[in-house]
Amino acid sequence: MQIHIRPFRISDAAELHSAVIESVGSLGPWLDWATQCYSLGDARRWVDEGRVLWANQSAYRRIITNDKSRRILGNSKLANRQKGPASGAIGSDAER
Repeated sequence: MQIHIRPFRISDAAELHSAVIESVGSLGPWLDWATQCYSLGDARRWVDEGRVLWANQSAYRRIITNDKSRRILGNSKLANRQKGPASGAIGSDAER
């Protein structure tokens, strides 16, 4: 399987919402926000916030999809969490 990684688009919110709801059983034990109450509005706010972070150059959230189906597989974030050159953090962005 090949993957596709790109910045989130506002149009991704509905599929993100569906992916979270579909994965509540797997995510819920680890992430307190991953419940059946996670709303489309929550997903939209998270995508919008990521776009603002990107524009401010403080963090770069990316969506990871299956290259053929474009189905969401996950996400990642690159962020500069420390002051100074050549510093930062990379990983999954589970903060919702």
